[in-house]
Amino acid sequence: MKTSLISLHRQLRPITLLAITLVLACHGILVSATAAVPVAWGLNTAGELGNGTTGPIGSLVPEAVTTAGTPLAGKTIIALATGGVHSLALCSDGTLVAWGANNYGQLGNGTTGSTGSSVPGAVTTAGTPLAGKTVIAISAGGFHSLALCSDGTLAAWGKNVYGQLGNGTTGPIGSLVPGAVTTAGTPLAGKTVIAISAGAAHNLALCSDGTLAAWGYNLDGELGNGTTGSVGSLVPGAVTTAGTPLAGKTVTAVSAGE
Repeated sequence: MKTSLISLHRQLRPITLLAITLVLACHGILVSATAAVPVAWGLNTAGELGNGTTGPIGSLVPEAVTTAGTPLAGKTIIALATGGVHSLALCSDGTLVAWGANNYGQLGNGTTGSTGSSVPGAVTTAGTPLAGKTVIAISAGGFHSLALCSDGTLAAWGKNVYGQLGNGTTGPIGSLVPGAVTTAGTPLAGKTVIAISAGAAHNLALCSDGTLAAWGYNLDGELGNGTTGSVGSLVPGAVTTAGTPLAGKTVTAVSAGE
């Protein structure tokens, strides 16, 4: 991975990379600080490259994501996230957009469809926990999405077969629009979440006091709580730190894998 990123950076010089994301995906996206234009490459079966087309191999080299005529037009992108076959972008004014597959509602626009959108479209915020809030972080899972607001509000949408939406329920399609992740009665209650990460079907959240929580799929112990089970936790639960290398340490970042 390091070699390919270094090679890509050399090819794209002299731009400065503002953000890059490749995790969990068969496609990649990045945005340059100078041009503020997102580019994408790789698999495009569901329009995840955001260029208005679809195809098994969308592009073998970076190509521009369509911004004209979309909610990204004239906006400054500050964060990107790639899911299994969908992508998210967050703008400096709080605009949140998504594109690609939407078979589980992962685009958060109130609809479903295998090819949800081949260009960036707005994530619904009106009437959701994101209404009137400032989104500061995003993360895309296999078929679900997460957003964190400046006031600590945590929202999720999309697939929920394993409880990855963290709302105490399960179901093939958990929510077609952002819904609140349960915090009351969980380790997140009264805490300030500062970082989030969505895995294939589980999630991690890190709090300012070092509290580390996880929820969703746990067949291989992804939740780090000493147990296993395909549905590990329907709401955020504590990751075990006592008696582990994390005991007494300050966690500063989290990342969820497959």
